[in-house]
Amino acid sequence: MNYEATVIPEPRGLTLSQRLKDRTQNKRRRTLSGKLLEGNTKGPPQEHVVFFHGGAGADDEEWYQSRKQGSDNAAQLGEKLITSGLYSTGDVAVQMVANAEYDVNLIAGIGSGKNKGGRHQCDAFFMYPDSLGAVTAIGGEIKNAVYAAKLVQNKPSASIITGEDATKFAKKQGLTFYTGHELTAGFNAGAESRHKLYTPSSDTVGAIVAAKWNGIWEIAIAGSTGGMPDKEPGRVGDCGVPGAGFYVKRIVNEYTNSSRIAAALLSGIGEATMIPLPAAYWVQNAISSGYDSYTGEDQILKILKTEVNGDPGWGALAGLTIAEGREVKKTSIVILSTVPYFAYSAYSNLPNLSINVAPQVTTNKSYMRNSEYRLIKVGTSLSST
Repeated sequence: MNYEATVIPEPRGLTLSQRLKDRTQNKRRRTLSGKLLEGNTKGPPQEHVVFFHGGAGADDEEWYQSRKQGSDNAAQLGEKLITSGLYSTGDVAVQMVANAEYDVNLIAGIGSGKNKGGRHQCDAFFMYPDSLGAVTAIGGEIKNAVYAAKLVQNKPSASIITGEDATKFAKKQGLTFYTGHELTAGFNAGAESRHKLYTPSSDTVGAIVAAKWNGIWEIAIAGSTGGMPDKEPGRVGDCGVPGAGFYVKRIVNEYTNSSRIAAALLSGIGEATMIPLPAAYWVQNAISSGYDSYTGEDQILKILKTEVNGDPGWGALAGLTIAEGREVKKTSIVILSTVPYFAYSAYSNLPNLSINVAPQVTTNKSYMRNSEYRLIKVGTSLSST
């Protein structure tokens, strides 16, 4: 199976010779797909949750609507893939982010804002509860930085690879890079006012995918970012640092036949999160509290509002918690945000799934706008905004 070509469309606007050049890589991609695609032989999961966020950097209604559409595109794709029964949670999380890196409605990966040296550099991650892969400050002309992160996760000798070595690693693995006209034409797909190549902005996108097979929950998370615009060359953001921008943990008690899972994704100013590690803090507290008595939201919001170089901090955290046992079965999505706009989308077949949005605590005229949320139940669709 050609993994890269399965879901991601061929770049539009390329000349015939450029298309032919791109197609000559098919043989190499087939080999690559064996490294990226884990597959699934257990069939469709009994229960699942698919979540995606489009970043916390939108500062007006137009940008918000764009990221809302991009978030729903990714979540719909994740729902389609996980319910097909052909893919693992890791496959689905990676592919959701890969498509987001290419979606003109979102700003992550290729086409994000340049650093002070005039280059694109990206960070991306992939994580299971027991393994991690990340690339930081990788050459931003890479088509899908999240693929590089997933390939690092496959390596027993590394968890994070950075800078030029990350770029060399990705090229050696056969990942696609764009240069020159290919870079421009590859994203010339409309939406000129939001065209990723022509905006100085950057943001973070992320996915959480959890599914239950044979009574056991599996979970994976993935994300990608172009980092802050006009950043220092080689700068690493929270998307490349486990615990700061992302984290996932699972605890299973075989004696009580119970399990607790928590995952968190952040979008915001990475420098504010490097020391307090809010993703790991939230996950650990969510699991240890049993979710019912967790009151750590204020601390997370305080971290997100930390000033950086005199500028007010901003950001959002999206978390998923799953608790199952003899007496409790609870699944929640939690949104904590200090920004006016934060777009996300979620799909699930769980009748008891709840979405909890923390009260907006910022001053001035900030307010929360939440993307459409859909809960899928037994062939019917319920939606609320």
